[in-house]
Amino acid sequence: MKTITSLASLVALASALFAMSASADHHFIDFYPINSGVKSMTGQMQVPSTDINSGIPYLWPGLLASGNNGVLQPVLDGRDGHWIWGNNYVDSDNSYTGANGSVPAPLSSTLSYVLQNSNDGKNNWYSEVSNENGDKASYNFEIGKSMTQTVFDCELYNVDWNFGDVVFTNTEVVAYGSDLSWCKDSPYSSSVNYKIEGLSSSTGDGTVTCKIDKVTLSPPS
Repeated sequence: MKTITSLASLVALASALFAMSASADHHFIDFYPINSGVKSMTGQMQVPSTDINSGIPYLWPGLLASGNNGVLQPVLDGRDGHWIWGNNYVDSDNSYTGANGSVPAPLSSTLSYVLQNSNDGKNNWYSEVSNENGDKASYNFEIGKSMTQTVFDCELYNVDWNFGDVVFTNTEVVAYGSDLSWCKDSPYSSSVNYKIEGLSSSTGDGTVTCKIDKVTLSPPS
């Protein structure tokens, strides 16, 4: 299990990434820089085995826009005593926030997501979330932004991290270009213990693919 890494040179990155949620406690890892931009991100995550009765936990994988200007994120939202799984986009300055479509997230179940660039030069994004029962919700975010970072986050508002590890599985990130230096088992991390299993990479057809069998986020020591 890897432990928190705190690098002074990356303080600006962290503060810009979460300017829209300054009151939150963020526990995250960040794969970057993906300079040529992300084409797609797909994967799954596991719902905790217990509900949260107070505070707001947001658990999510996502993509950070170029210039740290906005986050596209399927969010597992645990407020109000139950979990839901939804499509979401937030600008870093809160000038645009979209939460569009969600599905139930039963305890201990596996959820899936798709984030897909429009691939037409406009940099709009298709987001889709689904659960084991076949429920699905999708939305086209017309945001016009290239995504250059891949983030896995446990974002907490007035709630302790007492609901177990946050687990992401079968992650696949496809990026434009030929640079694979960002696909590594030692990403930037903040306030978290983490473990990365089954990381592999490949190139072809003007893109690179980074696959990760399992990402586990655990409370900081």
